[in-house]
Amino acid sequence: MNPFRKITVAALALLVQAFAADAQSTGCASDIKNDSLILHDPVYSRSYFYMEQAINQAMSLDPADRTDEVYVIPVVVHVIHEGEPIGTGSNISDAQIFSAIEALNEDFRKMPGTPGFGDGVDVGIEFCLAQRDPDGNATTGIVRVDGSAVANYADMGIEAASSIGADEAAVKGLSTWPREEYMNIWVVNEIEDNNAQSGVQGYAYFPVNSPLDGIVVLHNAFGTVGNLKSYTNMNRTLTHEMGHSFALYHTFHNTSACSEANCTLNGDKVCDTPVTIIAGDCSSPACSGTQQVENYLDYTAESCKNMFTDGQKVRMRTTLETERASLINSLGCQPVSALDVGISGIISPDGTSCDNLIAPQVTMTNYGSNTVTSATIQYNINGVGSNTYSWSGSLASGLSVNINLPAITGSTGTHTFYAWTTNPNGQSDQYAANDMKTAGFGIASGSNATFNIELDFFGSENTWEIEDANGTVVASGGPYVNNQQGLDISQSICIPGGCYTFTISDSYGDGQGFITGNYNMTDANGTMLFSGSGNWGLNDVHSFCLDEPEAPANAPDASFSIGDNYLCTNGNTSFTDISTNTPTSWQWTFEGGSPSTSSSQNPQNIAFANAGTYDVTLIATNASGSDTYVCQNCITVSAGPTVTLTPTAPACNNASTGSINASVTGNGPYSYQWSNGATTQNLNNVASGSYTLTVTDNNGCNKQVSTSLSNPTAISISQTITHVSCNGLTNGSISASATGGAGGYTWSW
Repeated sequence: MNPFRKITVAALALLVQAFAADAQSTGCASDIKNDSLILHDPVYSRSYFYMEQAINQAMSLDPADRTDEVYVIPVVVHVIHEGEPIGTGSNISDAQIFSAIEALNEDFRKMPGTPGFGDGVDVGIEFCLAQRDPDGNATTGIVRVDGSAVANYADMGIEAASSIGADEAAVKGLSTWPREEYMNIWVVNEIEDNNAQSGVQGYAYFPVNSPLDGIVVLHNAFGTVGNLKSYTNMNRTLTHEMGHSFALYHTFHNTSACSEANCTLNGDKVCDTPVTIIAGDCSSPACSGTQQVENYLDYTAESCKNMFTDGQKVRMRTTLETERASLINSLGCQPVSALDVGISGIISPDGTSCDNLIAPQVTMTNYGSNTVTSATIQYNINGVGSNTYSWSGSLASGLSVNINLPAITGSTGTHTFYAWTTNPNGQSDQYAANDMKTAGFGIASGSNATFNIELDFFGSENTWEIEDANGTVVASGGPYVNNQQGLDISQSICIPGGCYTFTISDSYGDGQGFITGNYNMTDANGTMLFSGSGNWGLNDVHSFCLDEPEAPANAPDASFSIGDNYLCTNGNTSFTDISTNTPTSWQWTFEGGSPSTSSSQNPQNIAFANAGTYDVTLIATNASGSDTYVCQNCITVSAGPTVTLTPTAPACNNASTGSINASVTGNGPYSYQWSNGATTQNLNNVASGSYTLTVTDNNGCNKQVSTSLSNPTAISISQTITHVSCNGLTNGSISASATGGAGGYTWSW
């Protein structure tokens, strides 16, 4: 009999006993909610016991083997008010909400100098108010909804462990964001008609695939500033309930005495929290003083709470890494920028292949608010070199596209594939943190095969391995993810020709029978080797054989074609391999090019900065040998025409008598384009101003030069007059002087 089933039955029996006892608690309804789901919801029950198994495995690890990565989780606060103005009554202020998230982080991160710096541990989980909504738009992470339209809400608030109050689903249905991407927190007016006073202050669910999943808190028990009660003004209700959402029980859960038989199965299932009964006096700890009154999951006053234990930390982090793993990869905390694209997934390479030739396929996502019409994708193996692909299309905000990249070659061994984006719409990416993705893969010698699996609801229960005739494991896979029934996953395999045993296992013992899944394996020709589906029990075993691939009969005959072999300086071109006899690797050398080498089959965008003629060399290789082809002087790079402008300014102010003569040398004939629209080599009869000439030679290379024609100042005449001294005399005179113009004046009276 499967021992996991034994644990399940035993634990369910204990929960039946615990349900009635916990129903008497008044501060928090979480245990009641979750115990009821375990008893009545088979999917939730199965997920819960899988989670418990994962937690027990994590508890058994050496602390040095546990990850210390700090996880940042996006939260959205839904304020379900009664129509009051913001900052009044249940429609709490933004400042009160900000204080709640700040205090929550102080408690979970044990921040020095804050009330959260107690005797416990730093959990390594932080929370942010969401910065982007499910549609990719900017948000504050705060949603306000008038809940008074829901029956009984204005008078009694939301229901919890009883049927008193408004229907929980109806209230939460007013505003819910996807639980896979956000932690939903509903701030409410009342719970179970308690007038927002004593009684239930909040409740939360252990991970459950339901729109109800999340946290409920009274408005006056949320935050550290604002509309708060004197005994709930330290935000410890939210800290307490967040612990529940990561599968923490009350420290006194299912405990009626100060002892327990098995700390991993009884009580709160955490061995470093002392056994205790329910008690709320900070100064008089129960169980002969051993009650940990400082624990956030106890029912003591907020003023004495300041800690999580290491065992609680492991339980919470394991729950996050398994049942709430999608929150870790959520984009909710990522700010929204206008231009922001990134590689969100690597489809290929993946697994282990027998082929040196790698045909990468990646997924690019537009995280920004603007539609992206172009981007550059760069990629390489093991962080060495850079292959560039220019993408163009139309990718609206929030959408993704799968892109096939030009093939590259790798060597036998284990590698990491890197891919990243730059230059969306020809501009700088405004949020570079999401640009890159990496994926591990391997290249080996042998025969190719592909394992395909369509998951059932509990993919985490499935693992598989392939053993050779000596019992050596040559390939393996799984476990997979839960809650993704119908998800298709393929894994490439490369193993030597021969006969093998394939074994797929299910830790629960019902194969893929919980909403049916299936699997199969195909060889390099697509021929089905074996398959299975449905409830195949604990294990399903198949024997199969693969033929050793035949080596090519002859070495390659290297050859290639060139996209454009005549370039202008700083131009680029592409190369296409047309070698025969099926080469499996390529080594290119580009004299004068950038990059100067490549291992791609068909290198793209090789740039040449300087004028000259250059050689290109290709070495094509397969299992039978190599061949080298050198194309001498096959790339010609032209510097473009040389242009000299000789300007002659207009002779008079505001006249159109200027001219510009262009002297051009290079590879004619040439075409001319002046900034004033003229297409002649020279300009005549033009006014003063700035002029630009673009000259294009016979190869399509161009040169742009500019000059200006000055405008002579207008002629200004001044006169000195001496009048005739007496009537009839001729001793008068006029003396004239001139400035401006071009000089060299002539006079006419």
